[in-house]
Amino acid sequence: MTPLTYLAVDSVRTGPGVTQVLPYVNEIARLGRHVELHTFEPEPGEPGLPLADGIDWHAHPFGSLGSRGGAARMMKMAQLTRGRPLLHARGNTAGTAAAIGRPVRWVWDMRAFWRAQRIALGSMRHGSAEHRILGRLEHTAGRTADHIIVLNHASRAVLEERHGSEVVGRTSTIPTCVDLSRFTMDGSPGTSPVQALLQGSINRLYDVPLMLAFVDELRALRPTELRVVRPDPGVWEDQLQAAADVVERRAPAEMPEAVRHSSLGLCVLAPGNPLSSAGVYPTKAAEFLASGRPVVVDANAGDVAVDVLAARAGVVVDGPDSLGLAAQRLIELLDDPQLPARCRDLAERRFDVRAAAKALHEIYTGIEESDVESLSSMA
Repeated sequence: MTPLTYLAVDSVRTGPGVTQVLPYVNEIARLGRHVELHTFEPEPGEPGLPLADGIDWHAHPFGSLGSRGGAARMMKMAQLTRGRPLLHARGNTAGTAAAIGRPVRWVWDMRAFWRAQRIALGSMRHGSAEHRILGRLEHTAGRTADHIIVLNHASRAVLEERHGSEVVGRTSTIPTCVDLSRFTMDGSPGTSPVQALLQGSINRLYDVPLMLAFVDELRALRPTELRVVRPDPGVWEDQLQAAADVVERRAPAEMPEAVRHSSLGLCVLAPGNPLSSAGVYPTKAAEFLASGRPVVVDANAGDVAVDVLAARAGVVVDGPDSLGLAAQRLIELLDDPQLPARCRDLAERRFDVRAAAKALHEIYTGIEESDVESLSSMA
């Protein structure tokens, strides 16, 4: 079995590193594959979470923020990809680095349309030199990756348009998954007062004003408290402090408890850049559903809106005019004693990190088998 190099720009102490990278690599290692994990850390030291046997962790300094720091990280990552027999490049930074470094075989775990997200966040300008260069590297990554992972089906159509129909045959959809042993059901959501929770990192990708307006609609129907639990203050801090009943700072490892004590989760993406929404499947939604809690999502959020409606595990909002009816529908769901079971069932079917790791392992194995077949045909 070929050892796997898993490359991520994320830290394994905070944010996506805690909720995504560590659970995935631990499960991959438990399936018997040796993993060499490379992450970029703001501070030296141990990750603070257990690593499974068979994982060698290499922490690299994150360096400075801004374009210069980003370029330095990308070049370091490109060096780490060079000549690797089997690479998993998590995210677009790692994917563009692999396009430069050219590993022998590699999987591009896209996660989202990075350039569109950076434009939405205000950290890159459309048409700038950086935008054009990253576009060329993304095109190279799309053509050279042995397999591409996307979070939802909407991404596949965009990839086909950008890179041709051939890319679809080597693309798999694996939505954002969570460790179901950490996010567990604990009783019913409760209905009085309704506990609306906005948790995790809250940046410009989220439509905070619309979520606050939705909470106001809930308050008109039933006593409702808004609780905000985030690792660090963000760009919406003033608005959240003014509107929320409770604003707390908690580490990512404490989020499962916060979710279990909520009635519902808020996860509405900003409408300004549809492409930045089309490629995502918010981790927040999976965490709430795994805990038996319904979610409030937007109509543009890829597959998540379809999944939630089909399972009757939440409501979908589509602009300010939809908020009143959505709030009424959510109150009806909260009064349904079967709601927590439906939410958890959806999570078990769609968002189990163990199932996702198994799917990734099968992709790695398929790449290995194709190499064996190629060698046999040449003999």
